[in-house]
This record gives sequence, structure tokens and C-alpha cells, in this order.
Amino acid sequence: MFDSMNPRRFYNEEADWEWGRRRGSFLSEVAFEGTFEYLDEFFPEDGSVLDAGGGPGRYSIRLAERGNCPVLLDVSRTQLRTGREKIAEHDVADRVRTVQGDLRGLPFDDDTFDGVCCLGGALSHVLDADGRAAALDELRRVATPGSPIVVSVFGRLANLEIILREGNLETTYPLLLPEARSGDYTRELAMQTYDEPDWTECHYYRLAELEAEFERANLRVERTAGFNGLCTMLDVDFETHEKEARGTVRELLRELREDRTVVDVSREMLAVARVPANSR
Repeated sequence: MFDSMNPRRFYNEEADWEWGRRRGSFLSEVAFEGTFEYLDEFFPEDGSVLDAGGGPGRYSIRLAERGNCPVLLDVSRTQLRTGREKIAEHDVADRVRTVQGDLRGLPFDDDTFDGVCCLGGALSHVLDADGRAAALDELRRVATPGSPIVVSVFGRLANLEIILREGNLETTYPLLLPEARSGDYTRELAMQTYDEPDWTECHYYRLAELEAEFERANLRVERTAGFNGLCTMLDVDFETHEKEARGTVRELLRELREDRTVVDVSREMLAVARVPANSR
């Protein structure tokens, strides 16, 4: 069995899963399209942008289609190989460049990009707080002054609810209090709980914590959103319902997505920040 606790090894094995999870259901589609509403609002219509931790390129492809020249960066060679295949299939290979690299030490000069995104929970896979601080500093460093930075991370409350709802509590109870207090899903905790862990080490956020990390990185948060907050843990197959009903649910989620309570209980939470114009 491969070492699923190591983020790079996990995503090396799961490139196809990572491609599919962004748009594999009604709720993932709501989150994907909602994310792009913010990218369309805050990102420039053209110019060079960074898709940091972008996996197989879902966001880079869409950014290229809207007129940007994205650089797709990921730590996993397998994710980037799948990304190059998908980029070619979508006829945007002339606009997208792929680079292997780590969020904590980006291989780019200062002030390189007119917009930076780090989506899909990539920052949550940096387990230690100093590493996450270094990653945010790097995202700010490579962005031009005044440009937007859009980040999404995994939410702590939703993950605790997943454990309570789906886990065998006789087995998973050791996770509950440590994760509630620190947000960290560590190798040590996993090995106490599962014979064969099937998920990587991860840090789960509360909204206030995410905002505080941005503030320490000298990034001013302008908006936050949680796309599936009210529906994250519902056992509902939305695809079986009529189009009009799904449309109403979609509009409800859109209307409430910036409510701070909704953001905090979402499985993923998104923050839009801006690099101060006088940051250099």
C-alpha cells in the first residue's frame, strides 16, 4: 500500500480522482462555478496568473479559456502529467505553462503575477503553522502589488461532522477532540484510528483562524465564502430532483454563501484577499 499520509504521494496516486472531484456532482459544480464567479470578479481579464497547488488543471484550463495565461504549479509530477493531458484536450496548451514546485518556496521572481489562486484545499495540506505562513508569504511575494489572491481551505466543523456521521465512533473517537482543538489530522492520530489511513495529513480551518493567518501575511481579506454550507452533510441526491428545484437550491446557496456562519460550517471556505499596493 502506498503511503497515503504523505500529500505528494497521495496525490501522485489520485490524479484522476482529483480531476473528477471538482465537478463530479451538483454540489461540486456549485462550488466550482461559485469559485469562478469570484475569479471573474477579482482577476484581470488577461495577463499572467498563478494556479498554485492546482493539481490536474481544472482552474488553469478555465482561466486560459477566459483569456489569462496561467502557470499551473503543483508538487505532484503525476498531477501535472494529467494536467498537461487535460490542457491539450481543451486546446489551451499554448496558454498554460506547468511547473513542479512547493507552495513554501515558489520558483518565481517577486511581482510576477497579476493574480494568484490556491484552490481545492492545497494550503490545508501544509500541516505545520510555520509552513502555512511561509506559503502565504510566498503567494504574496510573487503577486504584483494591488493584485488579488484567492485561497480555499478545508473547514474544521464540517470535517468533525463527517467523522460523527460517517465514522464508527468506537474507532474514530480519538480524532474528535484533537481535531476540534488544533485542526490537525496527523499521522499519529490516523495510526491510532485506522489500520490503513486513506487520507493525507491535513489542517482543517476555522474562519477566524484563516483570516488571522492572512492578516499576519499582510494580506487584506475582502470577501469570504462557503459554497455548500447548508448542504455539506445532507444525504440528498440532488441529481434526482427536477431542474427548477435544483435551481432554487443553487440560488439559496449563492444567496447565503458569504454569511459568516455558513462559511465556518462549509466543507471548503474561500477567502479573497488583496496584496497591499505599498507592500514592496
